[in-house]
Amino acid sequence: KVRKLFIEIQKSNLSNDLSNVRSNISDGMYRRFKTQFDMRKRLEINEKISNLMILNTSIDRYEKDFDFDILKVGILAAPSDKFISNQAPSGEESSNKKTIEYWSFMRKSGVERYDLYNREQCPKCSAKLIKEDLEISKCTECGELLNSGKHDWVLFEINELDDYLINSKFPA
Repeated sequence: KVRKLFIEIQKSNLSNDLSNVRSNISDGMYRRFKTQFDMRKRLEINEKISNLMILNTSIDRYEKDFDFDILKVGILAAPSDKFISNQAPSGEESSNKKTIEYWSFMRKSGVERYDLYNREQCPKCSAKLIKEDLEISKCTECGELLNSGKHDWVLFEINELDDYLINSKFPA
């Protein structure tokens, strides 16, 4: 699920469309991505990614937070990134270096699991889910919230390695 979501979010990032990942990300992550999309649009910056490879994923930590399970997963990837600016072509950047990010997922403890990553039906009413890039991720038939963590893991935070280590409860 982590690998699939990582690839889908990279695609969403390039297309400025979160419809394929909306039910798998928290409302906070949705707003974060939308803000990034808006900033890039205003600054006329385009991102190009090629040869994206996930080299490794590993669970760094599992925690309980009241009624939720929290899973922190490290992702080692090697993308070829290029940022192209129409406003300032001299400020264009390219990168081919490996990157490590830590993705934090949550789900409600003790509830029946449903695979929102590979199914296209609502976990409550079984209606076909319509993939839309909307502020709120819910079933159009019954109104069930899809990204509450009640049904499956939901991405709620992404940290670069340095930020993750600084904010970690444990010394590096």
